[in-house]
Amino acid sequence: MRSIQTFLFAAWLCCAFALLPGGLAYAETDLTQTNLRYTSTDEQNVEKSYTLQLDRQPPKGISTRYILKEESDRGEWTGFTYDASNGMFMMYHPKHDNGNKPFICHYLTGTGGFVYYPIRDDGLVDYPAGHAFVKRGDGRYYPVTDPSEPPAIKYITDGMELFLSEVKR
Repeated sequence: MRSIQTFLFAAWLCCAFALLPGGLAYAETDLTQTNLRYTSTDEQNVEKSYTLQLDRQPPKGISTRYILKEESDRGEWTGFTYDASNGMFMMYHPKHDNGNKPFICHYLTGTGGFVYYPIRDDGLVDYPAGHAFVKRGDGRYYPVTDPSEPPAIKYITDGMELFLSEVKR
């Protein structure tokens, strides 16, 4: 009888620990130790493998930046920083000042969409020029105002969602 009670208590303790905030179910992936691999599609809708990883040498003035890379093309990348206080992703790409300054910011809404805002040359966010996107059944984000426009690049939005679900819970 004592062994059954011990077993039940251990099972209850494991379940309670896994479900409480900070428990196992809420464990964050530590990108200093590992990279996250995922499959998505590029701009031409070709399925490829990507990694989400910590930028080991972010530009001066940036404490933590994350990189999304296609596994077969190590030179091509998109980077981002994330501000948990406002949910903003500041996006970086080598085509924009060698990846040293953000060129756009994304804000994922709680309603299954996101808004992006360009960054002006003076470094300020151009809020009036923002564009809203909504996620459709195919997993892509499409512009709200003109659905005929191409969708957002899927490997980037998939990487942002992966970051939120696995790294910053």
